[in-house]
Amino acid sequence: MAKSILDIMAQATATWAERDKIYGDSYKRHGNVMKALLPKGIELNSIDDFNRFGTLNMIVSKLVRYTQNWYEPHIDSIHDMGVYCFINQHLDEEVLEKTPPKANKAGIFTFKESQQ
Repeated sequence: MAKSILDIMAQATATWAERDKIYGDSYKRHGNVMKALLPKGIELNSIDDFNRFGTLNMIVSKLVRYTQNWYEPHIDSIHDMGVYCFINQHLDEEVLEKTPPKANKAGIFTFKESQQ
């Protein structure tokens, strides 16, 4: 028999309460970290852009969660962050295979030519 909506909500609340003990309000710090990393913002156009940003976002999320409990390290967050770093490298290599980056006038390499 399927769970009732109230049972599902109660289970979700219990899950949140458990995670909140570990992560606290780390979600409120996430935006500050992203803004510091990307002070000029970021333009996402291609599927590659969104994929790479998605994994970067997960890396930052795991880093913020890890630092939330500095004196009681949450090792799962470190492991997750490592996995997302490797995923990001894989995605970067796929982008480089399609279109090698080109330096703009400031000497900054971009992948804007990638349209996928």
